[in-house]
Amino acid sequence: MISLLFEALLDRKVKLMVVQPSIAKESIAKESIENIQQPSIAAALTDALGAAGKIQSEMLIGSNFGLAATIKQEVVVKVAGWFLMPQMQPATLEAIRRSDRPNLGRAVAIVMEFLSEEDGGELSVRSTPPYGKLHFYEQILQVPTYVTYDPYEVSLEVRSLQAGRYALQTPDANGSF
Repeated sequence: MISLLFEALLDRKVKLMVVQPSIAKESIAKESIENIQQPSIAAALTDALGAAGKIQSEMLIGSNFGLAATIKQEVVVKVAGWFLMPQMQPATLEAIRRSDRPNLGRAVAIVMEFLSEEDGGELSVRSTPPYGKLHFYEQILQVPTYVTYDPYEVSLEVRSLQAGRYALQTPDANGSF
């Protein structure tokens, strides 16, 4: 499934462009800053899964969605660039799903982050507040697959949770993970 998701990125089917923001980063909460091409890339990844017939009705796939955990009676939220939850709780047709409601479904299976210009955020292993994203997904949420995409280098890294730690995966001869 991961191979299908990221084929468009590695084959450069998704056009990337660098745009200089006109808003000062200091005036915006750090967690809300995103690469402006990220929503289009996330949509293309979801579309690739749909075109391959891999999306099931019980799945929840989203981007720029807060994933939360309570740590020492404090709610900690990290905004995932893109994620896949294999099974969500059933809802009535009248229900409106909200990102701030707990227990939407089974644990998140894949999280993807789009690397930013600034070092440290998405690959941070900081184990004290404010928690680094890599630490948060690996140690707190224990997400089985953590993917980072660098739009500046057009590179993809896939990490798999093994014995409680992320191990960097090596693509096969076809570039698949």
